Amino acid sequence: MSALTRLSLTGRSLIGLGVAALAVACLPAVQAAGGRAQEAGLGLGLAVLAILLFTLSLWSTVVTAVTMALSLAITLGVLHATGLSLTVPTLGALGIVVGRLTADSLLVLEGITRRLATGVSARQAVQDGAGEATRAVLASGCATAAVFLPFLVFGGVLRPFAITVVVAVAASLVLSLTVVPALAYWFLKSRKQPAAPGRTAPVLRFATRHRLVTMAVAVGVLAATGFLLARVRTDGLDDVSAPLEVVGKAPALISGPSRQAPGSDKMTGVSAFSDPVVDAPRVRAGAGARAAAPSSGRDRLADLGMLALAALILLFAIMVAGLDSLVQPLIALVSLPFAATGAAGALVLTGAPLSLSTVAGLLLPAGIGISTAIVLLDLINQYRGRGMGIRAAAVEAGSRRLQPVLLTVMATICALLPAALGQSGDGFISTPLALAVIGGLVSSTVFTLVLVPTLYTSAETLKRRVRRRRARRRPAAVVHWPERDLDVRSVPMALPASRRSHG
Repeated sequence: MSALTRLSLTGRSLIGLGVAALAVACLPAVQAAGGRAQEAGLGLGLAVLAILLFTLSLWSTVVTAVTMALSLAITLGVLHATGLSLTVPTLGALGIVVGRLTADSLLVLEGITRRLATGVSARQAVQDGAGEATRAVLASGCATAAVFLPFLVFGGVLRPFAITVVVAVAASLVLSLTVVPALAYWFLKSRKQPAAPGRTAPVLRFATRHRLVTMAVAVGVLAATGFLLARVRTDGLDDVSAPLEVVGKAPALISGPSRQAPGSDKMTGVSAFSDPVVDAPRVRAGAGARAAAPSSGRDRLADLGMLALAALILLFAIMVAGLDSLVQPLIALVSLPFAATGAAGALVLTGAPLSLSTVAGLLLPAGIGISTAIVLLDLINQYRGRGMGIRAAAVEAGSRRLQPVLLTVMATICALLPAALGQSGDGFISTPLALAVIGGLVSSTVFTLVLVPTLYTSAETLKRRVRRRRARRRPAAVVHWPERDLDVRSVPMALPASRRSHG
């Protein structure tokens, strides 16, 4: 980890050139995808537009767009090389993960631009900014991969979905630590600017000062979440029929009503990925598919819960190693239930049913929430290492991480907006899934940005009080006297020098 943090700009550039060459080698796979990856491309364009509008920085937007495009190209190349065709799960994963690809690059760029604003040289700003963000980027990327890893190994029909997400996040991680610093060195200029005040500082100061009030509000929101979940329609879980095992190169799952493509004898899904787990594909006889035994959607939901539990255990182990603490990973995990708050609210407001694909899609906002918590805690630890107080470090870290976190969320929301509005045509992401992901992202982000500094302050303050009490309870130092009392008369006494001189 320390070696990666101290990696020079030249080393990062050389690795970046190799990764970029790999992305160029993947261009045939991108061309082969053609119109099937159109929705992912549309999401990428909207995400880039959102970054431009919110940063008002052309070169920062260009750097982020380049890394996003390279990440998608590498992902498509890996899918092609491993024999995974662009089926409903893989295309749905590409559409959902586009916004997440901005997170690592924006985090590195934030550190670089903040140092450039102090007037230091571009090389020094890139070296320090990328070095500071390395640990957080690695930890958040590994955490996101950990969320999907059990589904990659045991996920069945969700395995292609998990593979796509993990490959895309891994590509984004490597590119953000290699290509982004190199491009930032060439295109971003050093301009000394006054430090902007933290926009969330007043909120965080209130939350960290009135911690009991903040935690009471959080508990109330969780209770409201339970109420909303009880009102969500669950008929999507019961609408289950036999899934298909597709033979040959036919799509693994084609959900929604089927139609025949013009000039072709293949059937395509009008609303693919509306539920890749439970929806019954309608495929013509002789299309190369055979029906498997029907299974209950609620049984599959139970299996999904077991995989989520395995992901949680793996995630906790990774965070313990990355944060070097047992308490801080528990603080980060607090963000998980709040992803269900916005998702349940969106489904209740729109009347959309809960389905297994929606449950699986909530892994993305859960992963982004955990990543946000990790980058917050990592920066807090850095500030504490520099001598900052507990509350000051928590407030400052929350203010510093606000921009990259909000940009990631806005990019993801913009990428999912066409599907959420039902304007994606023959899209691979259903409206309920997009609404659930957007709602989960909003609620998870808001509560993570406020609760993580608050809980960190509470935990560290309590730890400090316990240490002080233990220090006060320690017995006074015990003086060990000799076993036999000394006879003072037998001990020669030295006279002061003044008296010796007059003797």
